[in-house]
Amino acid sequence: MTDSVSKIQGPGALLPASPETHEAPQPKVPFDRALDRFLRESDQERRVEDTAVAEESGKSSAFKKDGAVNFSRHAKARLESRNIDLTEADMQRLESAIDQLNERGSKESLVLMEERAYIVGVPKRTVITVMERQEALGTIFTNIDSTFVVS
Repeated sequence: MTDSVSKIQGPGALLPASPETHEAPQPKVPFDRALDRFLRESDQERRVEDTAVAEESGKSSAFKKDGAVNFSRHAKARLESRNIDLTEADMQRLESAIDQLNERGSKESLVLMEERAYIVGVPKRTVITVMERQEALGTIFTNIDSTFVVS
């Protein structure tokens, strides 16, 4: 019976640690190197996926230089539900603010303009949400890297 067990285990089989040493088998690749490799590969896959989506939609994932400001579905719904109408002057000031934020390397920003607060995805020139000043009071804004108070 012991012969058949030794044949199954054979060379290179993972065996429990011997009772005298209490050492666990060592992995072939250190954990930190495996984690770094995993994170790099995941990041590369995300970039490839983002590029594919951007190419499919005909848009670049880089900063758009055409000046147009986009509004997410959420922002459009908020504009409508809050009865907010933006004038052409408002749009021009928002475009200028996004240009300046991009020059400073901002990614997600809070733009305070007159009586409104805008959360903006700078690289894609997209307004994520809009709210009136009274609604913004007492609100904690997270995941932003900059704030621009437009004069």
